Amino acid sequence: LELGKYSKEAHSKIGKQIAELKIDLLFTLGEMSHHICRNAVLSGMDENSVYRCKDHKEIAVGLKKILKANDLVLIKGSRFMEMDKIIKFLRI
Repeated sequence: LELGKYSKEAHSKIGKQIAELKIDLLFTLGEMSHHICRNAVLSGMDENSVYRCKDHKEIAVGLKKILKANDLVLIKGSRFMEMDKIIKFLRI
């Protein structure tokens, strides 16, 4: 939300970079997340590996189903998006 007029461009670039970095899975949340998802897929990420979620709990539930020991997870978002809630749900 701090990105202002650069928000669409920045979210689009992130989607492209995620695909280029060969990230295995992408879970997103929020109004601008469709730009991330769209550009990740357009840049080569498998659409079956991209999840646009409705809330923090949906992300945590999805992660709990697939996470294994030693998996690495990056949780990123503006402070306003309260992404730390995902960690709380994962601990339950």
